[in-house]
Amino acid sequence: HDIKPSFAEQLYDILESEEHDDVLQWTPDGSAFFVVDQKKFCLKKMSILFNIRNMSSFVRKLCRWGFSRLHPNDSNKDVFVHPDFVRGDRTRARKKVKCVGRLLAAGSLRGK
Repeated sequence: HDIKPSFAEQLYDILESEEHDDVLQWTPDGSAFFVVDQKKFCLKKMSILFNIRNMSSFVRKLCRWGFSRLHPNDSNKDVFVHPDFVRGDRTRARKKVKCVGRLLAAGSLRGK
């Protein structure tokens, strides 16, 4: 049986695919990723790629998987980072990026 890729693996593969770089891209140093075009991502690709319908659900899922949301001063883009989710190391993402669950994720959102 083929093992279904985890959310982290799916996200990694999407970021590595040029087919979707109109909506999601790695940061130049590969330490994080960002949403290029939120409107297009939400309307055209999110439901197909992740079976998610809106940005807040996508952000909640990322938080459940241990990602942090950044708002760089020089950008109006949402940037998401995880210490073990980096360009060029899919194995590390597969082994280290795990769903931390709803309770832990809710705690990380409460401070906002």
